[in-house]
Amino acid sequence: MRSAAGGWGVTRTIYFIRGCALASAAAPGGMARYGAWRDAMMQVALRVLHRRLGDALTDCRADGPALGFAAIWSGVAGAQECASIERRLHGLLAGLSAQLLAEAGLDAARWCKLDFEFDLAGDLAALLGWALAEPVFLTLRDRAGGVSVLDLNDQRQLIALFEIHAEDLRRLGRRWLHQLRQWLETCEPWREGGGFI
Repeated sequence: MRSAAGGWGVTRTIYFIRGCALASAAAPGGMARYGAWRDAMMQVALRVLHRRLGDALTDCRADGPALGFAAIWSGVAGAQECASIERRLHGLLAGLSAQLLAEAGLDAARWCKLDFEFDLAGDLAALLGWALAEPVFLTLRDRAGGVSVLDLNDQRQLIALFEIHAEDLRRLGRRWLHQLRQWLETCEPWREGGGFI
């Protein structure tokens, strides 16, 4: 249960930290379980994008290696513009990931005391980015087609797009962290269906 202050509550926080500790290099198979969770989430994200955008995703295969968001957007905007948008979005998503981890009990002070062999904040930010890949793609495509939409080269308008989706991203991030904890503790494979916006 979430506490009234918006956190996870003491019990869930302890379980989450214990689950993350299971993924440390010292735990047998812990890093493999963490890597499997991350890879599964990436594949789900790509499959969802393919279902939603279909043939528009010519450069990205759901069963292929992970590509950056910019590769998805390259058909509707220039490479430099896509890379710039991706870089700035990653900064926003990194901040959101840090908030979600602090909410789960892994604030900066606690994180420094734990010996993790993985970048959970960075991985969570990258995974959350896939939830924004579609709205960014649609905005860039509409702009390329002459429709008046947000100018994602303007930082304020990019933040506005991010804020439109912020609550959904928070819910998704919480769900993924909960699934990660379960995955690490039980070693059960994640089942598709409840994991992506």
